[in-house]
Amino acid sequence: MFAEALMSLTKLDFPVAVDVVFCFAENADTLSVGNEIEAFQAELPTAEVHAAHEARLGIPFARNKVLDMALEADCDFLAFIDDDEVVDPLWLRNLYAAIEDRGLDLVGGPVRTLAPTAELSMVKRKILGGLTSRATRIERVAAMRTASKMDHTVSIVTNNWLVRLDFLRRTRIRFDEGLGLSGGSDIAIYREIRAAGGRTGWAPDALVYEEIPEDRLSLAYQFARGRDQQLATYNIKRSQSGRRRLGTSVLFILVKSLLGGIRVLFSPFFGGTTLVLGLRSFGAAVGRTKGLIGSESTHYRRVAGH
Repeated sequence: MFAEALMSLTKLDFPVAVDVVFCFAENADTLSVGNEIEAFQAELPTAEVHAAHEARLGIPFARNKVLDMALEADCDFLAFIDDDEVVDPLWLRNLYAAIEDRGLDLVGGPVRTLAPTAELSMVKRKILGGLTSRATRIERVAAMRTASKMDHTVSIVTNNWLVRLDFLRRTRIRFDEGLGLSGGSDIAIYREIRAAGGRTGWAPDALVYEEIPEDRLSLAYQFARGRDQQLATYNIKRSQSGRRRLGTSVLFILVKSLLGGIRVLFSPFFGGTTLVLGLRSFGAAVGRTKGLIGSESTHYRRVAGH
C-alpha cells in the first residue's frame, strides 16, 4: 500500500512556482523502506526527498517527526496523507490553491474509499458498502458547508491535510504525544489550531482515495473502531476541560446503545450502511464507558493492511 501511495505521488501535477519537499517517517526501530524511497527518488530525480525513522511507537511521534523535518527544511506548508492512500494528480494543486486564495491556516479535502482487489464475502461487501456510504455522506456535508461558506466547521484530519507552517511556528502547536497509540492526535491538533485563532476550510476538489484493507472489513474491527475512536475523543475532551461529564456520558451511552440496536436490527433492509453505523454505535457506547473508568485506547498497536 505504501508503494502505491508513492507511485501516486510521482504523478502529481505540482503547483506552479512551488518547490515540493517529500518527507517520510517510518515508525519503527530502523528504516526498512529505504529501497522504496530510493525508487521513488529515481522517479522524481530533481525532487528533494528526506526519509527518517521514529523509534517511539505511536502515530503522534511519527507526525511530529515529519513536522520537524519540514521545519528544518524551512518549508512554508506541510501536507499529510496516510500511507494507505493514493492521491489524485490535482490533489496538491487544489489544496494549495484553497489555502492561498482564501488566506487559510489549515485546509482539508475528501477521502473516498477503494475496494480491496480480493474477492469479498457477502458480509465484507456489506461493510465496505457501509463505509463507502459513510465517506460519501461526510464528503457531501462538507461540500454543502463549503457552498454555504460554513466550511470552517468541518473537522480537518491528516488523511488529507495542508497547514501553514508559520502558524505552527508562531503558536508552537504540535501533535499531542501523550495520545500515543490511541489515535486522535490529528483531531486534537485541529481543535488547538481553531482555539488559537487558526482559519480553516475545505477543498472539495482535493481528492484522496483510501484502500480499505480486507482485515478491516469485519464486524469485530468496526465495533473496535467505534469503541477506540470514542475512547480517544472522550479522553482528549476530558484532558482539555478537566471534567469527567458523568451525567452527559450516561445519556450518551444509553442513546448510542439504543441507536446501535435499531441500526443493526434494520440492517437487512438498508444494507451495510446501517450495519456499520450500528456496530460503531455499540462500540462508541463501550468506548465512553471505558473512558469513564480511566481506560486508554491502544488501537494502533496492531497494524492493519499490507
